[in-house]
Amino acid sequence: MDILGRFQSFIEECEDEDGQLIYMDKIRSMEQQGSRSLHISYNDILRHDPALAEEIRLNPEESITIGEEVLRSMISQISPTYLEKVNLFHIRIHDLTDKVLLRALKTEHLGLLACFEGIVIGVTEAKPLMIRGVFKCAVCGEGNQMVDFPEGIYSPPYQCRNEQCQRKGSLLVQLEKCTFIDWQKITIQEKPEELPPGQLPQSIMIHILDDLVDRARPGDRIEIVGTLKARATRLLKRGTLATYNKFFQGNSIDKEKAEYIDIEISEEDEQKIIDLSKSPLIIQKIRESLAPSIYGHDLVKEAIATLLFGGTAKETPDGMKLRGESNILLIGDPGVGKSQILKFVQRLAPRAIYTTGKGSTAAGLTAAVIRDQDTGEITLEAGALVLADQGIAMVDEFDKMRADDRVAIHEAMEQHTISIAKAGIVATLNARTSILAAANPRRGRWNPYKDPADNLNLPPTLLSRFDLLFVLEDKPHPQEDHEKASHILNIHQSQTLPVEPPIEQELLRKYIAYARREVHPRLSDEARDRLLEYYKELRQVSGKVDEKGPDPIAITPRQLESLVRLSEARAKMRLSDEVTFEDASGAVNLMNATLEKLAKDTETGKLDIDMVSSGISARSRRKLDQIDAVIDRILEQADDEPVAIKDIVDKAVEEGLDKAQVVKAIDEMTRRGVLFEPTTGHVKRP
Repeated sequence: MDILGRFQSFIEECEDEDGQLIYMDKIRSMEQQGSRSLHISYNDILRHDPALAEEIRLNPEESITIGEEVLRSMISQISPTYLEKVNLFHIRIHDLTDKVLLRALKTEHLGLLACFEGIVIGVTEAKPLMIRGVFKCAVCGEGNQMVDFPEGIYSPPYQCRNEQCQRKGSLLVQLEKCTFIDWQKITIQEKPEELPPGQLPQSIMIHILDDLVDRARPGDRIEIVGTLKARATRLLKRGTLATYNKFFQGNSIDKEKAEYIDIEISEEDEQKIIDLSKSPLIIQKIRESLAPSIYGHDLVKEAIATLLFGGTAKETPDGMKLRGESNILLIGDPGVGKSQILKFVQRLAPRAIYTTGKGSTAAGLTAAVIRDQDTGEITLEAGALVLADQGIAMVDEFDKMRADDRVAIHEAMEQHTISIAKAGIVATLNARTSILAAANPRRGRWNPYKDPADNLNLPPTLLSRFDLLFVLEDKPHPQEDHEKASHILNIHQSQTLPVEPPIEQELLRKYIAYARREVHPRLSDEARDRLLEYYKELRQVSGKVDEKGPDPIAITPRQLESLVRLSEARAKMRLSDEVTFEDASGAVNLMNATLEKLAKDTETGKLDIDMVSSGISARSRRKLDQIDAVIDRILEQADDEPVAIKDIVDKAVEEGLDKAQVVKAIDEMTRRGVLFEPTTGHVKRP
């Protein structure tokens, strides 16, 4: 039987388990759905007719073209009007059994049907591609001379077909009568988890047609089936090296929709995961299994576990989206293991991107607008946060980033999107990623005698977007130093962990993936009351007014939303669909660790969330208000005459104000234009 007969037999006879004709039913519903493509599983072809499956794999272009002829014939019988309306139908092959890695696509795959996975990093605009040209002779007027262009390769006729004319070079294309389909080029890069150590990621150009256009955006993870092809790098001449560029002609595209879909979980794995979740100490076991080679940091490891599991994303009735991913910042002294923790999370997380602040730019983190080398067009390429969509982005040396580059990730941290408006391209890309960052204090080491705001080397607008911030200090302690040093030396001596982690790393990866896919917890009444009680308790001690002014604000709704995400993540660790009172209490303990270290005023002992969210405490703000008032009064008494800065400082000190703060306030007012110096050492109002 020839290929045409085999294709027709397959479509007419292939049944599912219930005896229903799979593809005949699909063809009958194509008009109703407005579809131009019949999607066929390669496994169905292999099961029904192995010889046809092998022919499609070895000669995909010819076989699929014949299959499309069969499809057109069947549609003409079922719905002739739809055939006249559309006139262009496709066979799309899915579920190819043998997948290859992107970097494994070599010359032996040329002309064969292949399947691989990757991340979309660049997309060009859709263009019309001529597949049938209609020409008219400019001399004799002979028209409707039609020529088909296989694969869109433009090869117009050179001579008029009119026997009376046969003039050469006289044919003009009639664009209004030509047939076009959409054409687009996308760039696919191999997935980070498939990248061999020390290797640069490889990419390949994909050409897609018709209804595949605009199916993928930068940052999407896709599985693509098609044919590997080659084209000359330049005009080949005699005696030159006959090298060719490879590209991929796409036949079908499947996007990954589920989170962490890369991890395959067997029934045996699922049973292990369910049995493990029933342990009353499951949260402790998960914590102890995170970076077991790094001594201590139990609270930090528990917080990172909540980041790995994540909360539940929601959408309100008015369309507002509430993120479920948390962001964590580790600030610490050199040598406490921040980078090692980030590297471990990169290996553990099913989807992760690691980068450093020193080597990252705003475009590299978000998205870049570049010019295509082949066509000269402006295209969009995804950055690290977009590529880490539905995963984790780790940024080491966070404080070493340039201020302009740091601003670019504000939107990604809060809204989980990246908005681009450059070079005529206006787009919004998904960046549904958790950010785990590590940074050093301002002077390289944490100074416990200074306010947290003086130690932090990051802008408050960025700090406020982290759910949790941990300070890792390297303090001398005889007993702890002995245990830590013994832990490190034992690892170097025996190259084994002193204590085996309760959960092996591969099982923990699958546990995290399973929890994120299957478990979507909601707050119980007890958990809601616990968080509400904690929020009200801190708010009640905030804002009280005395002779010194209002008390600082201890907590804001932003921290309350963080508590909800942390509580949901703890419930996911237990594979529970309900957030319990204990989950909420555990989230409160994590939040207290941040507030006690970074939001407590060293002088008054009160919690002040402004120290993190605005970089200045309420106490300091009151002092600055007093300084501004004193400066204003002195300038008013001078009757708009210049006043010596030394005189202003001396009078302010007499009233009990700090000299350094007064000088700093005058400099700031001068910088903002509130004051100016008509002569050196004197200031006045403009």
